Amino acid sequence: MFEFYSRWPPTFSFLVVDSSQPQLADENHAIIDSVSGKLSIAYQHIERSLIDKCTQALETLESPFVVFCADDDLLFPESVQECAAFLEQHAEFATALGYCPVLDCRSRAGRCKVGIGRSLETPRPLERCRQMARIWFSTFYGVYRTPTLRENFQTTQSSTDSQQTYFLPEMMLSQLSVLRGKVKVFPKLHGLRECHFTNAGQRPKVPGQPQAELLYRRFHECLVRELTEAGASTAEADQFVDHWYGYLRDPDVANGRRKRSTFERIQRFATNLVRQLQNPFVTDRILYSRPLRPSDILRQENIWNAAVQLMQDYPQGLPIGAEPSRAAA
Repeated sequence: MFEFYSRWPPTFSFLVVDSSQPQLADENHAIIDSVSGKLSIAYQHIERSLIDKCTQALETLESPFVVFCADDDLLFPESVQECAAFLEQHAEFATALGYCPVLDCRSRAGRCKVGIGRSLETPRPLERCRQMARIWFSTFYGVYRTPTLRENFQTTQSSTDSQQTYFLPEMMLSQLSVLRGKVKVFPKLHGLRECHFTNAGQRPKVPGQPQAELLYRRFHECLVRELTEAGASTAEADQFVDHWYGYLRDPDVANGRRKRSTFERIQRFATNLVRQLQNPFVTDRILYSRPLRPSDILRQENIWNAAVQLMQDYPQGLPIGAEPSRAAA
């Protein structure tokens, strides 16, 4: 990541929040020291879970805007800066981002899928939450107002348990991101992500009973409270959360070990049909991802090629002291 930013230096600074074991943390610190003359980097070692360490780190930031980036992904500085400039001019938006294709480094052809999100700009918070639930896409790598993201993580930390499941914290963060403001998605590249099977998203969505029920109740109560504070009625909020996330109280359904019963499928179909008849111009399904197109990288060819080359050449990371390939440089 820092080799990439050394080649494409941004105007923003970095805060590395490292939860590695001490020996690995020393190696990471050495990497930071090796590029400290090229980039502005602060470092914190916080041996806690992802949600806990991010919450703690956000409390120390004074910058008006912030964006997350995992150490095996790459965000494009120009897009980050454009998103921050947009938020500065549009107070009603909570976050802004572009497309983040996912590169499969295991494939010789370097298959790349583009996740499709869309701007959510209705002034009604509950409706934005419904739209997000219907067409879910990750806003994790969006540029945020720092106070907003700090509050989102504090709420998520108090209402979920990321040691038991990452799915409920992720859903809480996505709902809070649209509840507290509009979302702008620009039709341009925002960065490049690496496809692998070692991250938290590959784990079961929820643990077994009775933990699943307890975790869901905490999630439900918090999100209902947040929705009512944003103007929804308690009945509306309760119905929304149970409709879209109620399946998480059954670990067999949530983790795909049991299909929904015929009654459950008919009930869900009938609910969606009624909604569609009430508003035939709103669809519940959109394209979630598609193959990368040449038009996607138009006018971004150089930075795109450098990012892809680095990721393909060093899928496990660039060793300390190694010289990257000329194509990547």
